[in-house]
Amino acid sequence: MATFRPSSGGVLVPAAAFHALYPEPVQQAALQDGPMPPGTSRPVGDGLENILAGLGTGRDKASHTGWTFPRLLARQDLENMYRVSWLAKRIVNAPADDMTREWRAHSFDDGAGTENRRMEQAEKRFGIRHKVNEALRWARLYGGSLIIVGTADTQARPRALAEPLETDRIPKGGLRYLMVVDRWRCPSSGKIETDPASPHFGMPESYLLADTGYEIHHSRVVRFDGERLPWSSWRQNALWHDSALQHVLDALKGCDTTVAAIATMMFEANVDILKLSSLDAKLSRKDGEALLHKRFRMAATMKSFNHLFMLDETETYEKKSNSFANLDKIMQEFYAYVAGAAGIPLTRLFGRSPGGLNATGDSDLENYYGRIASDQEAELRPRLETLDAILYRHELGAIPDDAGFEFNSLWELTDKERAEVEEKRANRDRAYVDMGAVTPDLVARELKDRGTYRAMTDDDLLDAEEEPDEEGDTGSEGQQTGDAALALRPTRAMAEEAKRGLAWRRKHGRGGTAIGIARARDIARRRNLSPETVRRMHGFFARHEADTRAEGFRPSEGGYPSIHRIDHALWGGDAGKAWADRMMARLDKRDD
Repeated sequence: MATFRPSSGGVLVPAAAFHALYPEPVQQAALQDGPMPPGTSRPVGDGLENILAGLGTGRDKASHTGWTFPRLLARQDLENMYRVSWLAKRIVNAPADDMTREWRAHSFDDGAGTENRRMEQAEKRFGIRHKVNEALRWARLYGGSLIIVGTADTQARPRALAEPLETDRIPKGGLRYLMVVDRWRCPSSGKIETDPASPHFGMPESYLLADTGYEIHHSRVVRFDGERLPWSSWRQNALWHDSALQHVLDALKGCDTTVAAIATMMFEANVDILKLSSLDAKLSRKDGEALLHKRFRMAATMKSFNHLFMLDETETYEKKSNSFANLDKIMQEFYAYVAGAAGIPLTRLFGRSPGGLNATGDSDLENYYGRIASDQEAELRPRLETLDAILYRHELGAIPDDAGFEFNSLWELTDKERAEVEEKRANRDRAYVDMGAVTPDLVARELKDRGTYRAMTDDDLLDAEEEPDEEGDTGSEGQQTGDAALALRPTRAMAEEAKRGLAWRRKHGRGGTAIGIARARDIARRRNLSPETVRRMHGFFARHEADTRAEGFRPSEGGYPSIHRIDHALWGGDAGKAWADRMMARLDKRDD
């Protein structure tokens, strides 16, 4: 059989099939391996193809399948779906609710926990959790939303909304309101950030607040996006992303239509059939239709368990019933189809357990909660950090150095499971303490950090630690050398002064290097210090002796506390200086 290779490196095909499939100009150009005629391309193989069977060729019906530009859901379409279809509403709301359901816990350490409580109260006053949830919902429904940040400077001068917001200059009490708007209420102004060096490059420079005419600079909003779109589609969609309902539209239609069809079948679950002779003749009479109505109405009224159903000898009655077999399986498949399209497990979306022996849906929920936790970190955390930078300055006047938060776990343990975990941890800690691997105060700190006892404070930790003897060993950094052991544990007076220094630094935003702050936290917690640290402390106080006589070092002087006073406190203050001098003398004596 004659064969032909359409191009260099192409697929070897029967010559008859080649001539049958391609027009004469293409055949000639391909045979000569030369330039193709205008408007044509060289026939080459790229994928699975079978000329004889028509697989992968123009004769293959599957080759004509493709994807077209979707019918975009308009705002009214989305709102109709959200209001009418409970399933559409749950697809929008469920992930937003799950991302904010357990919320978060501020993790910075202020000693007694008073500033943590102040931040939690400020969150409640401004409704941060509710507003973030609302912004997430509208972002999923419409494709985007904004939280507008209203500060004191915009109350007297609303046009200031168009100016950049300098977050680090927000005064204490400077936040006035937070307002959630969807993308339709606050469209892009059309101005785009064109500076490639800007972190906001390519994004809208400002937005227009509907019904007011006010322009709002992008630094005064926190933007939430819907389902991510490719760049070109994002540009076509007025610089907004997609609704979460857009890609599940066909699945939703199929599910809702099937439910409606099954509900309609209920009206025809049982159909009465009555056969009459000469029905056309009866209907041709002037009063025939009325007589028939009267006849059938009377028959329907009489038909029951307790009455007779009278028929003429020429009439025949029978009942036909619709079959509802396997409809539950059909619905289950549609439910799974919608759940897969939405990315939400059946147990969460429909509130029902999956079918099958010993099936609980726990693994699906665990995977889903893992994805929610990932979205919290990738999408929610940067937006909350933007809001926190404003809220900290509004409430505390400055951002604490160790400010942060952690999202609470979505996976909730039962009381029994929680008790079992705590028992295992207690047994582990007891074993390590008995081995000497850890100290009881370390276990106490771990209990506080983990939140086992929510009312536990740093004072409780200090009480849990052992009070050292004058010359006794107190921990890992107070190491024994030769025949002597030094107690290098800060005193209570030093701890109080270090706490005061940390509080001053949070309030005034000055004083302390990274090393000084870390050492202040060790001193505040009365952690054992190393001999090298003691030597650094001694050197610090010696170098900065003159700073203690500078303006602002004493409460009666202007500018109190000065940066030198704060530094002095971070290293333990006068108590720290006296302690460092005493410990240095002992270290020198030991070394001698």
